[in-house]
Amino acid sequence: MDNTSTTPLFQWISKSNLEAPTALKKNKFIILAILGLVIILSIIAKNYLLVLLLVMFTAVIFLLRRNQPLEENVEISEEGIHLGEKFYAFKSLAEFWIANKASQAQILTLKLKRPVFNEITIHLNNQDPNTVREFLLQRLDENPKIVEESLQDLVLKWLGI
Repeated sequence: MDNTSTTPLFQWISKSNLEAPTALKKNKFIILAILGLVIILSIIAKNYLLVLLLVMFTAVIFLLRRNQPLEENVEISEEGIHLGEKFYAFKSLAEFWIANKASQAQILTLKLKRPVFNEITIHLNNQDPNTVREFLLQRLDENPKIVEESLQDLVLKWLGI
């Protein structure tokens, strides 16, 4: 780990992905039936590329859903944020926002100062989002426009990934 000798001010275990929504679990057979119908119609229409893509997509989703969620230790200190074995100094972070709705999981999103793979999402679990927000506001800018989960996050959550 990097050079952080201070004690963490916030510490918790965050899961890398959450359970699939109950609606997706209940409608699994309906979704599979529709997918099967589309595959059959694609075979009849001799659209084999679509069949191949649908089968590959289904296999990827199935394999990703079988993985257990990774549990990573999260620590926020005066110098930065530890996420598992990785350390992100505050000077390497551009901004943050917290998706905080009662009906959804509370998620802290950090935007890094780099062009690619520049967002990190951390589930707050039992942490008070307002306390974490107040602490981060002293060190980072908050993006007030982004308080909802991104479309990518919503799709991944819907798929249970």
